[in-house]
Amino acid sequence: PDVCGNACFNCFNLQVDIAYVTILERVQIYYSNLRNYEIAKDRPNLERYTEEMNKIEAYKQTKNVPLALLDAAKRHLKIA
Repeated sequence: PDVCGNACFNCFNLQVDIAYVTILERVQIYYSNLRNYEIAKDRPNLERYTEEMNKIEAYKQTKNVPLALLDAAKRHLKIA
C-alpha cells in the first residue's frame, strides 16, 4: 500500500483521471457554449466520471471558472 492506503495502481489511476478531467472540462465548456452540444448526453459513464471527480476536494480547489475559459477560447478563435 502507498501513503493513501491504496494499491499503487489505484493512486496512479487517480492521478491520470485528475490530469484528464481538466481537458474534458474545457471541451465540455467549449462544446456546450459555442457549438450547443452536450458531450455527456447519452454517455452515462462520462456523466458518472465527472460527478465522481467533482467529489474530490483537490480537484474542486483547482477547478476552472467556466466563463473565463469560454472568453479565452473566444479570443483565441477570434469569435465575437
